[in-house]
Amino acid sequence: MNNKEKILKASLKLFVEYGFHGTSIKNIVTESGVSNGGVYHHFSSKEKIVLELYYYIKNNMTKNYFANIDYDKGIRSILKNYWFSKLYDALENPDEVKFVEMFTNSPYVISNEKYNNIAMQYIPLQESLKKAMDENELISMDPDYLLYDCNSNIDGVIDYISNKKIDHQEDFLEFAFRKYWRSIINLSL
Repeated sequence: MNNKEKILKASLKLFVEYGFHGTSIKNIVTESGVSNGGVYHHFSSKEKIVLELYYYIKNNMTKNYFANIDYDKGIRSILKNYWFSKLYDALENPDEVKFVEMFTNSPYVISNEKYNNIAMQYIPLQESLKKAMDENELISMDPDYLLYDCNSNIDGVIDYISNKKIDHQEDFLEFAFRKYWRSIINLSL
């Protein structure tokens, strides 16, 4: 692991545990084992660390969501793959999810260029959703709203299984997706 990666890893741990304001460059230096000069060589300020860490995490998360989607399959398969990929990524990386939530509710702002790099990864999914709506497979709505709705559903399932012991978790997750799917399909055919 290079020094920049050590800094980002230590920063993630500290930000999640102590918050943005409760974490200093000195804390990051101590936790990462990288010298003060080494930290400032890579990042001119704590804000730059926060921004780089957000972009790094969010970009990797988004790549993971779409890595195994076959857009030649039907919309149910596409959406199910996205739903489960996002859900499992969140369950496997709770600190990253917490950091992204913290960032979203903070005054920090990512540059338009970096935001657009992340947003572009959603375009094939949005196009598939729009096509499915045009073909009356899904209820007609703004594809962006559908993604927000889908992500909210996933967050709710994560909260539920994180706070409750679930026997037969895989069966429950299949049920949860099926329930969500039924809420968006066009039944008026």
